[in-house]
Parts: sequence; structure tokens; C-alpha cells
Amino acid sequence: MTDHTQLTDSHHWKSAIWALRCGYVEMLIVVTGLVLTLTNVTPWVLAGGLIAWLLTAVVLALEFLVARHEQPDPRLGFWQMRITLLSDSVHRTTRT
Repeated sequence: MTDHTQLTDSHHWKSAIWALRCGYVEMLIVVTGLVLTLTNVTPWVLAGGLIAWLLTAVVLALEFLVARHEQPDPRLGFWQMRITLLSDSVHRTTRT
């Protein structure tokens, strides 16, 4: 089995991918909230988006590190796994 196949089979890896995808949406909410705050409409959208983004960042970091720890030796490098995570979050993975 290749390293990428082992990663895509991991529950923690899939959770990290979905956390990153949620983080993309939450960053859009933060930007919208920032625009609304600068136009003196309401700061609540910004506050809610930041809180949700911070919680998602914690989940992403934990799931990423657990998925990395589950990999057999020799593991992929930290940066190589981060690039793979970014790639997997943008591209749809196929089920085999």
C-alpha cells in the first residue's frame, strides 16, 4: 500500500480534510463579518466566524497529528503531509 492510500483510509485523515474544508467556509464568513464590521452594521458575524474558525483549527490540528502518528515508519515528512492535505481538501478523492 502506498503512503497516500494509507492516509485516505484513515478516519482521522478524512476528518482533517473535512475540518479544512469547513475552515475555508468559515474564513469566508470571517471576511464577510469583517466587511460588515467596517461598514458599522454588526460585529456578530465576525465574532461567530472567528470562534467557529478557531474551533475548526483545533480539530484540524489534532486530527492531522493523530493521522500522522498512525502512519507506519518511515512516515511522510511533515511538509509533504501538509501539501497532501491541502491537495486532498481541494480535489475530490475517489473511493476504491
